[in-house]
Amino acid sequence: MSASDQLSYNDTFENEESEIDDERATADDGDDEREEDTHYDRYSTEEFDDADLSTLQTYRESQRCSSSRRQLVSHSETQNKRKDDANENAADKEAEEEKEVTEVTGVSEDETELVTSAEDNLSDPSPPLEEKKQKQAVSMSDKLCLDQCQLSGKRVLMRVDYNVPMKDGVITNNQRIKATLPTIKYIRKKGARCIILMSHLGRPDGQKVAEFSLKPVAVELHKLLKKPVTFLEDCVGPEVEAACREPRQGSIILLENLRFHIEEEGQGLDESGNKIQAKPEDVEAFRKSLSSLGDVFVNDAFGTAHRAHSSVVGCTLPLRALGFLMKQEVHSFANVLENPKRPLLAILGGAKVSDKILLIENLLNLVDEMIIAGGMAFTFLKVIQNMSIGNSLFDEHGAGIVSNIMEKAKNNNVAIHFPVDFLAADQLAEDVNTETCTVEDGIPEGMMGLDVGEKSNQLFSEVILRAKTLVWNGPPGVFEMTKFGSGTKVMMNAVVKVTRMGAVTIIGGGDTATCAKKFNTEHLVSHVSTGGGASLELLEGKMLPGIEALSDAPIQRDMDKLRLSQCFLAGKRVMIRCDLDAPLHQEGLVQHWKLSAALPTIEYVLQQNPEKVLLLSHMGHPGGRVNLKYSLKPLAWELETLLNREVIFVSDCVGPEVEKQCSDAPPGSFILLENVQFHPEEEGFGRKDGQWVKSTPEDIQEFRRSLSSLCDVYINEAFGSSHLAHSSIVGVDAPQKALGLTCTKEMIAVEDFERDDKRPYLAIVGGLETAEKLFFLEDILNNVNEVIVVGELANYFLKVQGLELQSRLYDEYGVEPGLQILELAAKNGVQIYLPQDFIIGNEKSHNAKVEMLDATETIPEGWTLLDIGEQSYSQFKGVINRANKIVWYGPPGVCEIDIFCAGTKSLVASIGESLKSEASVMILGESTVNTWLVWKDQSVDCPVNKNGRAAMSFLAGNELPGVAILDNNPDRKKVKKKKKKKKKKKKKLEPLFEEELEPETVPTAEPAPEPTPQASPKKYVPPYNKKLPPLKTYEKPKPRIKYTGAPPPGQSKPYVSPLFKLKPWIPPPPPPSPPKKPLVPRLSGQPEPRPVTYHPPLTGSEVPYSQKYKIGEAGKPGPGFTLHQIKPLPPITELQAAEPPKSQRVPIQLPTVAKIDSRGNLTIGIEGNSKNIPPGVTVQIFESHSLH
Repeated sequence: MSASDQLSYNDTFENEESEIDDERATADDGDDEREEDTHYDRYSTEEFDDADLSTLQTYRESQRCSSSRRQLVSHSETQNKRKDDANENAADKEAEEEKEVTEVTGVSEDETELVTSAEDNLSDPSPPLEEKKQKQAVSMSDKLCLDQCQLSGKRVLMRVDYNVPMKDGVITNNQRIKATLPTIKYIRKKGARCIILMSHLGRPDGQKVAEFSLKPVAVELHKLLKKPVTFLEDCVGPEVEAACREPRQGSIILLENLRFHIEEEGQGLDESGNKIQAKPEDVEAFRKSLSSLGDVFVNDAFGTAHRAHSSVVGCTLPLRALGFLMKQEVHSFANVLENPKRPLLAILGGAKVSDKILLIENLLNLVDEMIIAGGMAFTFLKVIQNMSIGNSLFDEHGAGIVSNIMEKAKNNNVAIHFPVDFLAADQLAEDVNTETCTVEDGIPEGMMGLDVGEKSNQLFSEVILRAKTLVWNGPPGVFEMTKFGSGTKVMMNAVVKVTRMGAVTIIGGGDTATCAKKFNTEHLVSHVSTGGGASLELLEGKMLPGIEALSDAPIQRDMDKLRLSQCFLAGKRVMIRCDLDAPLHQEGLVQHWKLSAALPTIEYVLQQNPEKVLLLSHMGHPGGRVNLKYSLKPLAWELETLLNREVIFVSDCVGPEVEKQCSDAPPGSFILLENVQFHPEEEGFGRKDGQWVKSTPEDIQEFRRSLSSLCDVYINEAFGSSHLAHSSIVGVDAPQKALGLTCTKEMIAVEDFERDDKRPYLAIVGGLETAEKLFFLEDILNNVNEVIVVGELANYFLKVQGLELQSRLYDEYGVEPGLQILELAAKNGVQIYLPQDFIIGNEKSHNAKVEMLDATETIPEGWTLLDIGEQSYSQFKGVINRANKIVWYGPPGVCEIDIFCAGTKSLVASIGESLKSEASVMILGESTVNTWLVWKDQSVDCPVNKNGRAAMSFLAGNELPGVAILDNNPDRKKVKKKKKKKKKKKKKLEPLFEEELEPETVPTAEPAPEPTPQASPKKYVPPYNKKLPPLKTYEKPKPRIKYTGAPPPGQSKPYVSPLFKLKPWIPPPPPPSPPKKPLVPRLSGQPEPRPVTYHPPLTGSEVPYSQKYKIGEAGKPGPGFTLHQIKPLPPITELQAAEPPKSQRVPIQLPTVAKIDSRGNLTIGIEGNSKNIPPGVTVQIFESHSLH
């Protein structure tokens, strides 16, 4: 493997493994359990003394490390016996040559070390069965998928596997090309600007070889897509970048073979055939050039996912997603490795045990049963049962670990099944004599086992048919020859059968995929993998570089929580956790927005007649000690004035006295509890004797129990503290836990902004809370495209880059966090913009001396950076104007002072211009919101949230602990169930001619012509009225109805419309006697009836379309309407002649309903009676009106 590949993947993985080992070593001491129980969270250092910063810094760093590597730690714990085999992921040509040699002559030095390593691992105590059957965290199913990306107008760079076989420049098998078509068509359908395809072909070893050109693939792709495909003669470089910079909308571009460049694999051959390594700087330039070609990276080449090549792991675009082919592979193996249905069966074949050591070892931790067949079964049987195997395959080095494998299987309760009989021959050929041998009798000398026998087939089929999940890697015999393919065919039939029974069946690529193709069963199993080496490494428990390099999927946060309006509060004790951290002065409370924000929820709860209402909050940073400076008592006086009712103030928030005092309070009481942060158990740590100490889990548990005993319903109205896992936020165990009114409103606003997928996405981060914003900046780099850093945070990053600036944050944390963030930004393709000049002052006042300073100059002693300069906000204006989604958290300067507010005003003006261009904007943080509301253009508006820390944490993709612990919305689940039931009912109506349905009403004025007897038209399309929604048309199936009774006159077999289900034809009843009273009685107050004339058929041109009949409202028949079988019009009172005249006026009283039957006949319903009009007769309306 090249140095560049090791830099990009292996070294990083090794470093992470070592850090995880350190964390696990610490966890063994019990510290991790205490930290998890106490729910520590990052905390602001603004109120801390300098002496305490080092202690808090250590705590924060440990929390960051634990949070960012949570998934890797989980994976490491389940795979703690696995050695680091990442160097095998990019196996080069030399390794393959060595493998060929060792198969013939012996075993390599690396293989000897591998066997020794496996022996050590297998000799370790095995985990219990319960641990084995738990979910294995493989971090595959949580990767970003193509259907989660916004593709409209984007250039999509797609890695595919077009390594197809060719002969004389002609592709002989295009299956790999066809496999990528669904992904390509989806990208085009979603409006992507262009698709740029890149692939390798063969092994040109870094040289441009015409034989391995992808030009024939472009021709084949054009044939399959029937779209123009542009082929470029190279894959990187200025010409390629220019061609992909402004491509035609919807275009498809195929790059030349990636392996024509040595930087793709990291190594190759020179012109003399000598092996050479690519330079790291050249590899970096190659990857940068590839990344510049697109806006979104899609990997749809599972077959190369186990190789750390530049096109697989080197893309730095912010969105790196799975294609549909890759998604199917990853999710299929995730079903086996992460959460399989039990029992789980593994079928393993192959020649040598030593080739499958890691595979067997990992699967023994997962499966319930295992079948070992193929060549390596002889090694097991000879060691275990001392079977005579003749000339059959025997792995001497693998034989040394057979006993350890069997011991581990026994400890893990895994049943291993071996063949019991074999089909043996003296040579590998079709026309040889064969002999059936058993394990007891052995295989004679000079013969070798080439397939399993009938008894083995029966045994394996029984094992397969009881599995719920199955993974198969390696056939049991030489299936390429018909004579020795019976065992493989029987096994395939059993796998197909168990798939039909509902089992999940995965065929793991390689020879097994080839046999599925040979027997034409690829579509009869759950999944056939397209990557032999990649699927094998997944089953071995390795993490594939191509999957690890992709972006993580957004966290599926369930934010639809129980709301206050859904709770029954009458007679209940209700605790409201709100955020009353309001500023105080000597006289008492200063009116503050946080108190006003809590009033709607408080007033609503009081109106619901609860037994008691308890208000719980924090104020300031007392450090877990009683400090009357931060007492909530002044708030009790203020609340009495605002609510116009008595407020009982309790001088503590937990303990027996508080529980008794709240219990003794009269019904309807409103109680304010003392500052919850007077207790160290609230945050999990506090000050004691000048030191920060952690609270014990027992004290925290008792603190939370006491809080929980005070209430029946818990309401979270503290959105600004919901990102903190404090005891009063996540530890109150009440029967009902719901969102408050204001908290719900803020959640909806932030969630709506997060769902907006506009790009480019810009984050502006500034202000003074630099410690918190450093972490938020690290989190949000996974979501945004560009970042503007201002304020104290900008000073820190400039100092990280070597400038002589004053930065307290730099002194607290050092250079390491800043370098990590810059590295993460470069990896995600996020551009970070820092100020280029500053305004400095000698003091923070209106009378301060002010000077302009370039970012490269040293700040004079005693001076401070207080705002950005003109050059900076001129640059920032361009960045803001091109963004379509902006989040702003923190001003760039001391905007409270006039001489230092120019930078903030410039940002407000630029964001206002973006709002006029329909950009999505959200302003976060109290100081930022206040400056925005004062200086913004009154013609523009956007959502704001003064709780900046919680909102920014949510937008960064983190789950809010204070929201996650609340009860789910029960109404949402009921709605989903109803929708599912409706869908099931609709599906039952889809099949035709299986049950009788009522015929539908089809509006028309022109009857459909009578079809010729026994005619079968391809489609029947009724003449729809344009004012009604069209009905679905169906292919007319072959008649499957037996007709009974006499057919209508002049017709041998009635025509059956595919829109209806008709009953057997029955002659109509005799016509009713003529009515004694007038046909249409007039009602008082009704207008004169409009005449309707019966006359012979007219052509379509003689009857205007606007005068044709239409059905009434919603196409439904009127009351009392019935449909009769049609026969010639019977005589009625007004028409006594034997044959009706050509034209006769008949008065018809409205309302009247018209309906067409299956033969195109028109029926007019008149106030409960019916008047039938025979075929071939058209109704004409006098006056240009429609009949209803």
